[in-house]
Amino acid sequence: MKITQKHILFWDGIFSNFYPCYFENEDGEFFTSEQYFMYMKALYFNDVEIADKIYNEKLPGKCKKLGRQIKNFDKEEWLTVCEEVMEKAVYDKFNQNKRLLKELLDPKYNGKKFVEASPFDDIWGIKMGEENPDADNESKWCGLNLLGKVLNNVRIRLL
Repeated sequence: MKITQKHILFWDGIFSNFYPCYFENEDGEFFTSEQYFMYMKALYFNDVEIADKIYNEKLPGKCKKLGRQIKNFDKEEWLTVCEEVMEKAVYDKFNQNKRLLKELLDPKYNGKKFVEASPFDDIWGIKMGEENPDADNESKWCGLNLLGKVLNNVRIRLL
């Protein structure tokens, strides 16, 4: 993680969807926000078989891999709802885990925006790593930073 004047650049750690954390909601019990997200993605596209496999899988990397096998997946349709699904996952993750909540609400983040500095992801991240000199310049980002936006929204809600 790298904190600048404007941003909290991260790719792993507690702000990552792969970070282990137990939470529950009306959809079940989950061990990472990635597991919840992929589970809901499978259910959204009515792939109950993959949804069951994801629900019973605790490793986030395997959940992500299973999520790539969802039948009838439509990327454009998923993009219309995925932020809402992710926001629920991230909200539950932080709201139900006091240590994580304390970190998310730490005053050192006041006035800064969360940025997933993934060099590979152009949807949830900015498609550049935190050491990239352009990572602190929003006009140079090569991705949508949806996870950063979700974290910003959740932080505001929880404050």
